[in-house]
Amino acid sequence: MDDRKLQAVREALAWEAAYYKREHLSGKGAFLPSLDVLDSDFAQALELFGIKGGRLLEIGTGLGTQARCFARLGFEVTATDVSPTCVDTARIAAAKAGDCGNIEFVADNILLTVLQGPYDLITDRGCYTLMQEWMREQYCRNVQRLLAPAGWLLIKIDAGRRDEIRSLETCFRILQSCPSRYSLEWGHEAYFFVMRPRA
Repeated sequence: MDDRKLQAVREALAWEAAYYKREHLSGKGAFLPSLDVLDSDFAQALELFGIKGGRLLEIGTGLGTQARCFARLGFEVTATDVSPTCVDTARIAAAKAGDCGNIEFVADNILLTVLQGPYDLITDRGCYTLMQEWMREQYCRNVQRLLAPAGWLLIKIDAGRRDEIRSLETCFRILQSCPSRYSLEWGHEAYFFVMRPRA
């Protein structure tokens, strides 16, 4: 295993340890708050660009609340996270809420993914923003492979790191970008992008 793959595995194990220790319940660090409604910028993009239904890949699903919102809108959702504990927790929560009909929860690392596309829509609410430069390049290649030629990429990153979106511009063009937040209750500033594959 080369050094980069080993580093990707180490980072995945760190996330698994954090979820296993239930650190996501503390509301500290890089964990995002769970929301029972779809983020407003995601919802507005779906309406503005007429994105309806189809296969959706959510990268970094966390506790799966956004995945469940997309499923309620009719998307066939594959919700992924690097932590098996996190994925199991999200699957159980969806089953309890009766929302698991259109969702497949999968433990997967987008940097080492074994998933098969094409997906009509890929969403990322804070995963890309945590990556190092070489990881972003691998992320770009894998997302490009998984996304349908006429598909959509909706991505939210930390506002202070919004220039890092340039790593994706080799494969994708930006149709919309705007200031955002991860939630109204959690004031951390973000930036939201709507992107499509380059021809």
